[in-house]
Amino acid sequence: MVDGVEYRLWDPGRSKLAAHLLLSEGGGDIRQNDIFLYLGASTGTTVSHVSDITVKGQIYAIEISKRTFRELINNVSARSNILPMLGNARDENLMEGILTHADYIYCDIAQPDQVQIFLTNMIQYSCRSGLLMLKCKSIDVTASPKSLMDKAVNTIKGRGFHIEPPIDIGAYEKDHYALLVRKVKK
Repeated sequence: MVDGVEYRLWDPGRSKLAAHLLLSEGGGDIRQNDIFLYLGASTGTTVSHVSDITVKGQIYAIEISKRTFRELINNVSARSNILPMLGNARDENLMEGILTHADYIYCDIAQPDQVQIFLTNMIQYSCRSGLLMLKCKSIDVTASPKSLMDKAVNTIKGRGFHIEPPIDIGAYEKDHYALLVRKVKK
C-alpha cells in the first residue's frame, strides 16, 4: 500500500496472461467494462489481476477441479466483479440462464481439445475477442509445439476469425503460445 493505493506484483512466471502482456507489447484487448468468460480459472491469481482491469465489468471464472475451486473461492471472495463457477468448459449448458453474451474469453485449460473448447465458447457467447493459452504438450507430447501452434492458427482462421501473430511465451511457460483472436467485423 502506498498512500492508500494497493500495488501488486503481476509475475509473468506465475501468470501466462502477464507473460503475454509483457511479450506482446500490445496488450490483449481487455477492457474495463467487459463481460469476461475465464475458462480454467485455477486458484484465481490471474483472475484477480483481470478483476483490476475489468473494474466496471463482470468475470465468470470457470474451474473444473473441486480442490482448486475451493482455493479460487477463498482468493477472490472479496472481489465483487468475479463470479466463480465449478464446471466443465466443454459443457455448452454450463452457463444456461446465467450468461448469453460475453465480450471476451480467456482460455487456459490443459485439454487435448482446447482449441475446439475455446472456439465453441467464443462462438456460443459471441465474443469480440479472446485469448487462447495454447498448451502444446497437453495436445500432443510427441508433436513439435510449433506445428501444433500452426495447426491451431489454421483451425481458428478456418472458422472465420482474425488472429494476431502468435506470441511464444516459452520464456515463462515452456511449449506455450498465446493466441489473440478477434471476431471479424462484417
